[in-house]
Amino acid sequence: MTAVVRRATPAEAEAVADLVRRHNAEQDEPTEHFTAESLIRDGFGDDATLTALVAEQDERLVGFALLHVAYEVPWAARGLYLTDLFVLPEARRQGVGRALVAACARESRDQGRSYVWWVSKPWNEQARAFYEALGAITAPVNAHALTFEAFETLSSEAEDAGG
Repeated sequence: MTAVVRRATPAEAEAVADLVRRHNAEQDEPTEHFTAESLIRDGFGDDATLTALVAEQDERLVGFALLHVAYEVPWAARGLYLTDLFVLPEARRQGVGRALVAACARESRDQGRSYVWWVSKPWNEQARAFYEALGAITAPVNAHALTFEAFETLSSEAEDAGG
């Protein structure tokens, strides 16, 4: 069964947020933070920073991809970062994931960008095999993030220093 991939609409924000919660639960990530309201705030309007693509089969959303702007200094290249990709278990192995990633590449190209990149968890062998089948390269990286207390502490340092 073929999936139609397109940009999400604000009216679908709750359905997309439900899919995100399912994805986050599957990935052992928090499920309570991403909401329909956060998608509307960050994905639509003049100040949008997130692009939401959805896959639809038989008038039902079965997957999504969330993207935001990225830049690679070594290549002086603009691209998109695929922050999340998810297909409902019952819709997997039907080309939905491939169609979503292809739409991400098209979105990047249509914006005058030259790549899409993403990360996956080391334990997610099924995802890695899928990405390799797409022709994606895999490079070992360590991801780092400042969050919560460490973020507040360090950002306050810059404020205190006049920066």
